[in-house]
Amino acid sequence: MASITLEYDGRNMAIKKALDLILYLGARVAQPKTKKTNALDEALLEVEKGEIVKCSGVDDMFNRLENSCL
Repeated sequence: MASITLEYDGRNMAIKKALDLILYLGARVAQPKTKKTNALDEALLEVEKGEIVKCSGVDDMFNRLENSCL
């Protein structure tokens, strides 16, 4: 099955009517595919958002984890 991506002026009534006709003839609107993120992409997003925590050592890390669960 082929797919087409269109950009058009939403105020143009002729294009809207043409699209309505195409949909009436059996075409369907496909939902945009969501991109699966892997662990690396999630980690990079956390860094961009500033959601990282710096710990001085392993003991500090476990203390912060315990405190965040309370």
